[in-house]
Amino acid sequence: MVTVLLTNIGNAASVFNAFNSNWEKILCCRVISPWECFELLQAFIELGIIWFFWFIIYIVWLYFFPMPMDTEEKKSQDRLKFISKLLFFIFFIVWLCGGFSITIYWNVLFSRKSLIYTITDSFFGIISSAMIIIVWIPQIYTTYKAKSPGSLSIIMLLFTAPGGYITTYFLAVAYRNPVWVWLPTCFSASFQTVLLAMCIYYQYFQGSR
Repeated sequence: MVTVLLTNIGNAASVFNAFNSNWEKILCCRVISPWECFELLQAFIELGIIWFFWFIIYIVWLYFFPMPMDTEEKKSQDRLKFISKLLFFIFFIVWLCGGFSITIYWNVLFSRKSLIYTITDSFFGIISSAMIIIVWIPQIYTTYKAKSPGSLSIIMLLFTAPGGYITTYFLAVAYRNPVWVWLPTCFSASFQTVLLAMCIYYQYFQGSR
């Protein structure tokens, strides 16, 4: 579940960045139709949906994960869940509430040309990119050492890798977001593409050599 938590932190940072860069568009939604607002914020909404589903995965595991079969497993899982709930509390209060509060505060008080925006965008962008690297590099290394896809789903990667590139296109080209908004998504799609190629090779071609 460390992977899911780190992914949540990284995705939330991307949402904060997109929130910053789309602030003026968000304000425009007060005077335009809901459909026009959706079209204006489509890329931002895409990032929000990606983060939301990772957040739901973490909640489901935290509160609805099947109970272990024996006492020793139960003790181990109880400790893990206690730590996970503590980390979730810190993540929710400090990172989510703090992150959104900071972005709203900056946008209300400062001009978009202010240096504080460059610092904030860079900070959230670096955090998001770092979380993606921390999550995916060990997985690539593990897959390489095992010479097998393991529990990875090739079908899932076939959807998520191209989806990441499509999202990157919308963020970078169609909606012209700053580089720190779309770069983490591009990183993630690239790592997933590498994993997909490795999984396909180990699953279908390695044995035929």
